[in-house]
Amino acid sequence: MAVGNGKLTAAEERTYFGLWAMAKSPIILGNDLSKISSAALAIVKNKGILAINQDPLGKAATYFQSRGVAAPVSGQIYPYWAAGPLTNGVAVGLVAASGAQTLSVNFADVPDLGAGTWNWAEY
Repeated sequence: MAVGNGKLTAAEERTYFGLWAMAKSPIILGNDLSKISSAALAIVKNKGILAINQDPLGKAATYFQSRGVAAPVSGQIYPYWAAGPLTNGVAVGLVAASGAQTLSVNFADVPDLGAGTWNWAEY
């Protein structure tokens, strides 16, 4: 894992860890834990994100594209949408391509979400 090794910004570490958790990838830290920053430690100890990674359903998130959004252009960084089922809902990740952006998603486009009401939580 690249969290806490000094190579990523705080925002990049949060993004990396969140997507890593949604992918259900093993969380293995290879850095010196005696030197990890408190900010990086807070990221890897985030109970909400860890719960997504450790969800018993064990299904990884997949990429999806919201309707009305332009298709990716070769050679350009593209905003990323990911969603994956959980035992009690769906994890959705929206990642800006480069810097601050306003992203939106039509819930009807989210795989596995289905009809009904939704609660939104940020981690």
